[in-house]
Amino acid sequence: PVSGSLFFDASAYGDNHPDGIAVDEKGNLYCTGPQGVLVLSPDGDLLGIIKPDELPANCAIGGPENKTLYMTARTGLYAIELKNAGI
Repeated sequence: PVSGSLFFDASAYGDNHPDGIAVDEKGNLYCTGPQGVLVLSPDGDLLGIIKPDELPANCAIGGPENKTLYMTARTGLYAIELKNAGI
């Protein structure tokens, strides 16, 4: 068995479970889940929620400077520029 601890409990934000993930150069975690893309610090603190027009299912960081967060949803693809580059 693997021992560990709970990193973040998303249940307080809605019924959807976190799914797709991406990480930036500062160690922040971007994960699709309840309400949009949850942005978490390396310590598991919620820094904010990115809310595109549709609830996203997956995300990835890319673009020319590797600072664009792409989010896929049922009928659309959304993008937002980040301050930090992805890894």
